[in-house]
Amino acid sequence: MRKKALVVILALGTVALAEGCRKKAEVRPPAAPVAPKNIVFAGVRSSNYGIKPFPEPVAWQKAIDAMNSRFPGATRGAVWIVGELKRPTSCRLFFPSDGKAYPNMEFAETDKHEEFLSHFDKTGTKVFLQVEPAQADLPTLIDLVLGRYKHHPCVIGFGVDVEWYRESDKPGWGIPVDDETARQWESRVKSHNPTYRLFLKHWDLNWMPKNYRGDIVFIDDGQEVKSLDDLLDAFQNRWADHFYPSPVFFQIGYNSDKPWWQTLDNPPQTIGRAIAQRVKQSCGIIWVDFTLRDVFKLTPEKSQDLMIGVKIYAHEGSLSELFAEWRSVGVNTVFVSPALAAQGQFGELARKQGISVFLILPVFFNPEELKNDPGLYALTDRGEKAKDDWVEFVCPTRPDYRSRRIDWIKTLVRELDPDGISLDFIRYFVFWEMVYPERTLGSIANTCFDRSCLDRFQKDTGISLPEGLDGAADAARWIMAKHGREWTEWKCGVITSLVRSIVDEVRAIKPKLIVNLHSVPWRETDFGGAIKVIAGQDLAALAALTDMISPMCYWHMLKRRPPWIREVVEDVYSRTKGLVVPSIQVGNAYLNDQLSVEEFKEALEEALRPPSGGVIFWNWDALAKEPEKKAAVAARLKDRNL
Repeated sequence: MRKKALVVILALGTVALAEGCRKKAEVRPPAAPVAPKNIVFAGVRSSNYGIKPFPEPVAWQKAIDAMNSRFPGATRGAVWIVGELKRPTSCRLFFPSDGKAYPNMEFAETDKHEEFLSHFDKTGTKVFLQVEPAQADLPTLIDLVLGRYKHHPCVIGFGVDVEWYRESDKPGWGIPVDDETARQWESRVKSHNPTYRLFLKHWDLNWMPKNYRGDIVFIDDGQEVKSLDDLLDAFQNRWADHFYPSPVFFQIGYNSDKPWWQTLDNPPQTIGRAIAQRVKQSCGIIWVDFTLRDVFKLTPEKSQDLMIGVKIYAHEGSLSELFAEWRSVGVNTVFVSPALAAQGQFGELARKQGISVFLILPVFFNPEELKNDPGLYALTDRGEKAKDDWVEFVCPTRPDYRSRRIDWIKTLVRELDPDGISLDFIRYFVFWEMVYPERTLGSIANTCFDRSCLDRFQKDTGISLPEGLDGAADAARWIMAKHGREWTEWKCGVITSLVRSIVDEVRAIKPKLIVNLHSVPWRETDFGGAIKVIAGQDLAALAALTDMISPMCYWHMLKRRPPWIREVVEDVYSRTKGLVVPSIQVGNAYLNDQLSVEEFKEALEEALRPPSGGVIFWNWDALAKEPEKKAAVAARLKDRNL
């Protein structure tokens, strides 16, 4: 049984473990099951990447309590990831440095975990703090993490996900831990508190110490099995029996296993009790955060409120009156240009009015840079500059430009302290606002085929372009004819990698920053899969990195009907399973046909239909100029339960 390579991992404390009953039982729990006594720890796993948006402390507690309630007598707790892998060799810790520099370690500017651990102190929850060490020195990591958090009564230990231990030496697996290394790590952990326990995690027992057991807890996070019986066989025969009588924990609830576990009655309880009946020693059951909201109701959560947003780029009048008007209409979020966000008391007024502020951050649309350096232009498959009307794009693979853009975003986050950022134009060039339903894939310009992209494509994929190709257009024809699939996957990777870098950097500054991504409003199969082929936006991959996706569903300018908005939202949600908040237009754009009040009201209804997480109006100026539409919004949003 193998485990999919995840991204980064962090974890919190452990608990006093006791020997439980050792009676053999049937694999399937009885009709009126009695909780096995050998389940001594039950809770959830928390990671920076596994659940979006990240729940508040009260919501995490609700999930922990819900999981623990399935197993009476077990200690309620969590595996809480505090340090995650940042490829290729670093461990990123979500708390500030002590002022020293450490090889292969990065630190955040603020502490993400303190408020959660303080909450767990009050509730009696117990946590293991976990890291994905990469090439960082493990004893130093132990000292930094426990030195910072050991004053919390909730902390009961430290854990290492071995899959990420020196992972760059053996990608996707990590390096096995030998007996002496395990002994040293455990001794280092107990030097901070003799009652603390070390856990080691992997899915292959050959990656665990061969003989040394000490006081270690061994966690199996295996997945990708076909049934509950297969999972039980693997957990017992290839893990628990091997480590008996040492305690063993099991992480369950992965998406890869969801096809079978979602058919079970009460999956956490059914799986957990079945495991315990097959395991002779003390055990723990941990539900992973990837599917936490699928099995537990985490309300109350701030994220459960529908987002009602407006886009605005400039304002010359009274900011106080502007915010008051937003509140009267029902707006709770503004998507704003950095220039306006920096104006006067904008941020202070937003906080007073309870309105969240997202900075609109264009990435590859940058007329100013292109004017200063025309060599940055992306090139189309026709060998032309990526420019159409007002839309003009920088080549997405220029490393210096990408670095400058990241630095620009980091500076804005530090200086303006927004609630969120909204990544715009983070894609390949396309003037999608003028792509109507009758268009075909071949009629839409494809990019980028400049020398930077061609060289990077060859280096990243190992595909060599033949000699004799005459310029960008010739190279484009050859690539799309011979390696179109590889080119598209590579393009998507270029965009995804930049989003990952941006998210990593801004979360190091402000861990709870919300990240939105504006997407082209194309369904998966529209125009022959153009969302990936042309725009390079793999929404499933992007949603895994961000907190929400906002497709720009400007139906009127695209010659669609209002029900199309819901179709786009449903399509995006089917691929991402995350928060989707469509943007809709308010006034006319590009077409002479009048956008009526009635059609706007219909569009608003379609935008708010589940699985939508709200609506964003493009833009406030247009809404403010049309009193009937503004009144329609206020009337519709008056009932906040919608």
